[in-house]
Amino acid sequence: MKYDFFVNTTPSRLKESNCLRSCVHSLLRQTITPESVYVCIPYEYKRMETKVDDEEIPNWIFNDSDKIRVLRSND
Repeated sequence: MKYDFFVNTTPSRLKESNCLRSCVHSLLRQTITPESVYVCIPYEYKRMETKVDDEEIPNWIFNDSDKIRVLRSND
């Protein structure tokens, strides 16, 4: 059986990053290993009126594991 996990985040979690990173790595270490962990990052958070540029996404999301994927979309 194949599993994927999806994690939604906010701009403050991206900046702090350690909380998000711990969460993602915890999912990667589950007994049934996921195929991928998707981190969902909107281009703009409407309720916070905050935009997130690609440069604001922490590097570890792209470098820590080939199973971590970023999904960008509208909020």
